[in-house]
Amino acid sequence: MSGIVGSRLNIRGSGIVGGLGTDGQVLTSAGAGQEITFEATSGGVDTSGTPANNQLAIFTDADTVEGSSNVVYDGTDMTLTGGNLIIGTAGKGIDFSAQTATSASNSAVVSTGEILDHYEEGTWTPRLTSATAGTTIITTGAYDSFYTRIGNRVFLSANFYQQQGGAGAVGASGALVVNDAPFTSMSTGTNYGFLDFNYFNVMFSTNDAVYVVGINTDNTSTFNLNKMPDDADGYMKLWTALIFSNIQTQWTHFSAIGQIITAT
Repeated sequence: MSGIVGSRLNIRGSGIVGGLGTDGQVLTSAGAGQEITFEATSGGVDTSGTPANNQLAIFTDADTVEGSSNVVYDGTDMTLTGGNLIIGTAGKGIDFSAQTATSASNSAVVSTGEILDHYEEGTWTPRLTSATAGTTIITTGAYDSFYTRIGNRVFLSANFYQQQGGAGAVGASGALVVNDAPFTSMSTGTNYGFLDFNYFNVMFSTNDAVYVVGINTDNTSTFNLNKMPDDADGYMKLWTALIFSNIQTQWTHFSAIGQIITAT
C-alpha cells in the first residue's frame, strides 16, 4: 500500500493528526489514543510476497505466503508445495457449483451435490452372523477389509477368513447377515447398499448358491445375504435368503465388494 503524497490523515474529534506517507508504507498506530501514521511494514498489509504471520497478503504474480515457497500464486493458480489444503469445519468442502451441471430432463442436482465435503480411507471389521441370536460365525481375521468414502458414497471390500474346522459356527442357524459397515445407509428408500460376493474354498451343501449378494436396507449398517440358485436344468431361480445350512461347516474364505450411500 502506498502513502498518500501531499495529504494528511485527520481524526476528527480527537485532535490526532497522522503524518505523511511514502511508497511502500502502511498505516500503523502505537495504541489507543496514539497518532495513526504511515510507517514501514511490520504488520498489516503486505504486497512483497513474503508477509509475516500477522500480515494480510495481497497476492500478485509469483507471490508466496508466510515467507516460504509452500504457497505460490502465479497470477492464475494457487499451488500448495509443502502441505495440504485443510478444511477446518465439518460439513464444509470444495464448492464446484460454478461448473455446468447436467441438463438431462430426467436428472437433477441436489442442493449440496456440487460440494465435495467428505473424503476418507480406512479399514473395517465385517462380522458374519446367523439369525441365531448372538452367534458370530466369522470376522475379518487374517485378511483386511477396506473402505473409501467420497462424498456420500462409501466403497467397501470385505474379507472373511477362518481355518478349516474352526469353532465360530457352532450353534449357528438361519439367515446370514454381514454386520458393522463403517457408515449407516440413507434413511429413505430401500437398497442403499450392497455387497457382491465371491467365494474361495467354500463348499455349498447343494448347488444352491450360484450367486450371492448382500442387500442393505435403509438406515442400517448391515447386509442380508441372498442367493440365486440354479434349478435342476441349470436355469436361475429367484433370489432367496442364504441360510447357514446352505454352507458346509468346513469353509474358509469369503470375499466381497460393494458400496453404501450414506447421508451422514
